Amino acid sequence: MLGRISFGTFDEKYLPLPNCVVALLSKKESNLPKHAHYICRNEEEVLKMAVTPPLCDEVETIWILGGVETYRTMMKHPWCDEIYLTRIEADFECDTFFPKINQEVFSLMDKYPGVPSEVQEEKGLTYVFQVYKRIENIKS
Repeated sequence: MLGRISFGTFDEKYLPLPNCVVALLSKKESNLPKHAHYICRNEEEVLKMAVTPPLCDEVETIWILGGVETYRTMMKHPWCDEIYLTRIEADFECDTFFPKINQEVFSLMDKYPGVPSEVQEEKGLTYVFQVYKRIENIKS
C-alpha cells in the first residue's frame, strides 16, 4: 500500500515490485498506472480488499511504503503490528519526515529474526535497521 506521490518517486528500473500486489492510494487518480494493480480511495478500502477473495488467498503481509499520511494513519490501526525502520545516520535537506512512533504503543526490539542489529555501511552512508513491535502483541 502506498500513496500516489510516493509511487511516483519509484525509479522505473525497480518496478514492478517482485511478489507484490500494489494498491495505490489516491483520491484523484482514476487511471491505473503501470505497475500498480489497484487504485483505492483510502486505507480501509485496501484492508477490506486484502481480506476478501481473491486477494485474501494471495496476500500474506501488508507493507506500507508511504507517504507520511499513510504511515501516520496505519500506525494507529490495530493491524499494524510491526514497524520496520531504517535510520540513516546523516543529515539531509528535506521537508517530509516519518511520523513520530508512539512509544506507549510500540517498543523497539533489541534483536529481531532476519534483521541485522549492527550498523550497516554502504556508499559512505551508515544506517541501522530497527523493528518496533506493538507492545500488546509482544510475547513474554
